[in-house]
This record gives sequence, structure tokens and C-alpha cells, in this order.
Amino acid sequence: MIRHLRPFVSLALGALLVAGCDRSILSPGEVAGTYVLERVNASPLPAVITDTEFTTVTLLADTLRLNDDSTGSEVRVQHYVAHPNGTTPTRETLSLFVRYEPRHGGIRLGYACSIDGNSLCLSVVPVEITAELTSTGLVMHIESNDWHFRRIG
Repeated sequence: MIRHLRPFVSLALGALLVAGCDRSILSPGEVAGTYVLERVNASPLPAVITDTEFTTVTLLADTLRLNDDSTGSEVRVQHYVAHPNGTTPTRETLSLFVRYEPRHGGIRLGYACSIDGNSLCLSVVPVEITAELTSTGLVMHIESNDWHFRRIG
């Protein structure tokens, strides 16, 4: 009796393994495109992304462009206010070089400061950022925040 059940148990385990894989690894061509930031968590832009006793940073705009060769760029515009010394608020535009690697249902991103991609820019962003693809774009996970991007091209 047990010998007769072995093929069915093997088939059932195989089906469970296939069902457990919700998404395959995407190709860079499937991920490539232009994405614009719409909100951080539930807050539409402009959104405060840092608010401490020393600084307040408000994100005004962010555009992420991913190429089909696993590279890309991100341009972020933000309003920066330093509290202790009462400096005049400044508007900053950051241009970052991106390398990404497709993963199951999303990507892992790394940033570099220079356009040639040789020097890492660890002081500006976390070492590794993950993002999940959605039906309308992607959600980037940065520290404890979810940045919701809409794909426009």
C-alpha cells in the first residue's frame, strides 16, 4: 500500500514547491523603464523623509530610470533645513548612478556617486535597497519606509 502512495506523494510535493514560487526571476528588460515617485508610505509628495532635532528633509520629486543592462540613474529633488544654526533652507538635486539585480518578484539596488559607477555612495543611501514590482510600478523599501513609484515608460 505504501509503495503505491509514493508516486502521489512525490507529485504532491512537487506541486507544492511550484506553487510556493510566486514569481520567477525577472530579466533586466522586464524591469527597465522610467518610474516617478508618487508617495512615501501614505504621504503624497512633498513628503518629509527626515525630521530630527538637527535637520528636516522634505522630498519634492524623485525619478528612477532603469536600463536593460542592469544600470540606471535616479534624480532626487529635496528641500533641506538645518535646525541648530538657522541656515537658510536649501533645495538639493541629487543625481545618482544605479546598478540593479533582478530578484524573485523585484530587484536589489546599489548606488554609486560617480557617473562611471566606480565609487560607492554609502553616505547618501543605505548599502542595499530592495524593491518589489507592482502592477503599476514598484515599491522601494528604504529603511522603514516604502517609496511608491509609478511606471511611466
